[in-house]
Parts: sequence; C-alpha cells; structure tokens
Amino acid sequence: MAIAFSDMAHGSEEAIKFFKKAGGRPYEDYVLYTIGMKNRIHGQTDDAIVALQDALKKFPYYKDAPIAQQMLVECFVIKKDYIKANDARESWWIRNWPGSEWYSKNSNQKGRY
Repeated sequence: MAIAFSDMAHGSEEAIKFFKKAGGRPYEDYVLYTIGMKNRIHGQTDDAIVALQDALKKFPYYKDAPIAQQMLVECFVIKKDYIKANDARESWWIRNWPGSEWYSKNSNQKGRY
C-alpha cells in the first residue's frame, strides 16, 4: 500500500485522504512513514519532505520517527537548504532525547534507541 502511494504524486496527501475516507486503520502510521522513506530512498526529495513532515506531524510518537526525522534532514541537505536541515536536526534532538515524550512512549524498544 505504501509503495503504491509513494509512486503517486503527492502520495502522502492521497494516503491521508484515503484513510480519512476509510475511517483510519491501525497501520496508517506505518504507511505514512513508509511513503516518506520510500520517496527519500528513490530520490524523490520534494515528495519525501512533504510525506515525512506529514507523518511526523500526524504520528509524532511512532517508533521510527527518529529515522524519519533523520531522512528529513538528509532531504534538506540534498536540496542544499542548510538552514532547514539544521532546524530539522535540532528538532530531532528536542523530540527524541532521553526524557522527551517520544522517548518515554518508546522506552520499551530495548536496544533500539
């Protein structure tokens, strides 16, 4: 499902519309994050930025949010937008440092972070 949306223009926006119409699903967070990650891996930087920002906004406590945030930093570096890259780096630290809400909600992921 995520791969199909990642191949579409504005894939994350289309996925959000789909889940809104379908009434949401327990795997919606996984799909949104995967769209952004696939866009990044496939070199679709602009779509990756939108998708990763959408995923981080909608599901900030998702277990792989730090990885998505790092991919967002990479996208801004690729675009040579170093101010946004630095802002995203700082946001990564603030969101995920020990003691943060994300960290507290994901502390059961032993050995992972």
